[in-house]
Amino acid sequence: MSTIKTTNITHGSNSGTANLVLASDGTTAMKGHILQVVSYESGASYESAAVSPSSNPETSWMDLKTTGSDFLAATITPAATTSKVMISFHLTGEGNTSDETWRIRLSRAISGGSTTYIQGTAAGSRVPCIGTLYPGYHGDDNDSTPSSFVVANLVDSPSTTSATTYTVQMNNKNGSKTFNLNRTNANTDDSNQEVGYSYITLMEIGG
Repeated sequence: MSTIKTTNITHGSNSGTANLVLASDGTTAMKGHILQVVSYESGASYESAAVSPSSNPETSWMDLKTTGSDFLAATITPAATTSKVMISFHLTGEGNTSDETWRIRLSRAISGGSTTYIQGTAAGSRVPCIGTLYPGYHGDDNDSTPSSFVVANLVDSPSTTSATTYTVQMNNKNGSKTFNLNRTNANTDDSNQEVGYSYITLMEIGG
């Protein structure tokens, strides 16, 4: 006959707080657990026009946004300053210039605080970014061949309990150009052209 061992669980002092996981020793264990998930998804096609001056495009970035005030962005309010934020996003579309000339990064705006950027480390004249668009076609095909870019499981440490907004940004090394999210540049009603789907997902991980 098998024996079933029973462990008594005593509620800790924080047992009434939302999003806490109760451990068998009576403590509240958040570390390593997903506490919340926030996402923004868009199947709508829209344009994002870069307004960077052609004389210095490296210092001007644009938010990917709709014709209104809708951005490819998501906001999360961490439960603790020790929490991590795991970020994943996917964008697809086509610009009116070669794919490899587009750079991508994330802006991090903390409510009541500063705006910083998730990107590579500055090094001389090199432009910090996360990466560049994957070439959809090796050639100057800027009408009917969309490209894409994916970030999976990027971990950030905002160290705040204030609302934190992550926004996908792009710029182009050739200056003022237009990127068409979720569609081709030509955007004609043709079976050889595609419409895409873009999203950003944030997960708070207890730390």
